[in-house]
Amino acid sequence: MVKEVLIFGILFFASLTLFNVFLAIKRKESFAPAIVGFFMMLMALFFYFDKFLYGFMSFAVSVIVAVVKYNEASKTLERQFKQEIEKTDITEPLKIRDFLTWKGWVKIAMRKGAEKAALVYALFLAAVAVIVWLLLINLFPPEFEESFGARIYLYAGVFTVVFFFYYRRAFEKALKKNIPP
Repeated sequence: MVKEVLIFGILFFASLTLFNVFLAIKRKESFAPAIVGFFMMLMALFFYFDKFLYGFMSFAVSVIVAVVKYNEASKTLERQFKQEIEKTDITEPLKIRDFLTWKGWVKIAMRKGAEKAALVYALFLAAVAVIVWLLLINLFPPEFEESFGARIYLYAGVFTVVFFFYYRRAFEKALKKNIPP
């Protein structure tokens, strides 16, 4: 059953890679997210074929690319927030569809502050991860639970903290440059 999870991972990271390639071409931005997605797909592929050393090497490369390109990704995110701030009418009520883009998160940041917006966004991402985990544990009950178990909550907690600090910084910088004191 772990093989099915790895197939899901391969397909997920392959589609993420393609999406990021098209986005990079369209926006004329860095291909770093596509490269990270590609190496994560390779990791899942190597794990599928029991080539663990190559899988860990692929994961290491994706981490290295992510760390090296961190500042570039942060500036890109900040630029996206600034663009959204410029075209967002803060007086409009929040709509569910606003959260499909940065518009809803920017509205929260402009109304409640960068810290609250980053916290809500990080908690949202953690909730999505846990919901996906619960779905997978129901599709592949014993094997999936044995493989991942309750560690998903630890992973979700760690990533919530990491995403909170990452997005708070980007929201704060974008708000400082776009909203007069």
